[in-house]
Amino acid sequence: PLTSLFTVPKEALKLKVKGAEQPFHLEEGGSMMKLVAGETLSLEALLHGLLLVSGNDAANVIAASLAPSIPHFVEEMNGYLHSIGCRSTRFVNPHGLHHPDHVTTAYDLSLMAKKALEFPELKEIVSKVSYAVPKTNKQGKKELRQTNPLLKPGPFYYPYAMGMKTGYTSQALYAL
Repeated sequence: PLTSLFTVPKEALKLKVKGAEQPFHLEEGGSMMKLVAGETLSLEALLHGLLLVSGNDAANVIAASLAPSIPHFVEEMNGYLHSIGCRSTRFVNPHGLHHPDHVTTAYDLSLMAKKALEFPELKEIVSKVSYAVPKTNKQGKKELRQTNPLLKPGPFYYPYAMGMKTGYTSQALYAL
């Protein structure tokens, strides 16, 4: 359930270091929820961090908490995606940061979005403009603000947008 508590392992916060990197390691300057090792948060807070601010660290913490290891989670995730019809997708990390073996298609992404929107809790999270992360054992309360311009007042606001996820990497540039 969304109230499940997860504790942030150090491994989930490791940054890429030339020569010793794993596909799930984080990039310096990448989008983060700014989690701290040993911090305890609910799955609900982590999902908000993942889906509102592209928290790559939140993706790793969720993966590390739901499987014996982050690589094991990625393999399970790939199997699940294949079972829902994603035939041209192979992910090597839970956060979506660039890796040469990390591939998908617009069609497969649409299948993933369609499946995610079947869950009312996820549909509600991705449509929010902001979320207040409650105080944790390591940090005070903080506010997360949606990065999807289609959901926020401004020139790109679209009243029929339901949310999902925006993203940016130096290789892929802006993505929705």
